[in-house]
Amino acid sequence: MLRKKKDFAKKQEIKPSSMTARYYEVTDWLEKSKKEVVMASVIVVVAIAAYFLVGYYKGLDNEKASLEIAKVMSIYDSGSYIEAIDGRPAANIKGLKSLVETYSGTENGETARIYLANSYYALGKYTEAKEQYEEYSGSNELLKATALAGLAACYEAEKKPEDAAEYYLKASEVSDDMVFKPQYLLYAGINFLEAGNTDEAKKLFKLVKKDFSKSAFVRDIDRYLAQVQ
Repeated sequence: MLRKKKDFAKKQEIKPSSMTARYYEVTDWLEKSKKEVVMASVIVVVAIAAYFLVGYYKGLDNEKASLEIAKVMSIYDSGSYIEAIDGRPAANIKGLKSLVETYSGTENGETARIYLANSYYALGKYTEAKEQYEEYSGSNELLKATALAGLAACYEAEKKPEDAAEYYLKASEVSDDMVFKPQYLLYAGINFLEAGNTDEAKKLFKLVKKDFSKSAFVRDIDRYLAQVQ
């Protein structure tokens, strides 16, 4: 009887079916992968948090840059460009160069860059001015145009009228709503004329006369047109 019971017990040993085996394989894989999935989720969450933190701190930097620019602007407006660049450490006023290095990439930091470039231009340091104008990366359309016009002015001062004309033209194309558009078009025309490209100069002079008849820059347009007839 005992032997029969033992044999019966052996007969009850059933091997798992292929589907059951697959179930355990999947369950085992999920268990092993759980940590990896959780870690991946954590990485995504951290990345999103970092993105918003960078934006938050950049906003704080932008506010700080605004306050620092306000301090140095009286020096810049007085025409003391060397001091505007270097600042007044004794008075706790940071210079434009320091502000650009500290707050580069923020809107106000990039505004400081334009003032820095203007200061270099005023001092006749055209290479340094061009470097700063070229590196402007803000989103303000007026300042984008100013940076391009600044480059044009540097080339103009370096007696490179063709390059100057091209950059004045680019400055005029930044936006149709710019108040300085007719000025940039006129300056582009003058430099094309200086470079000997009378056809392009004539086209721009006529454009200014036709589309910006109420602008102050139209006053001398006939004098320039007379030179290209």
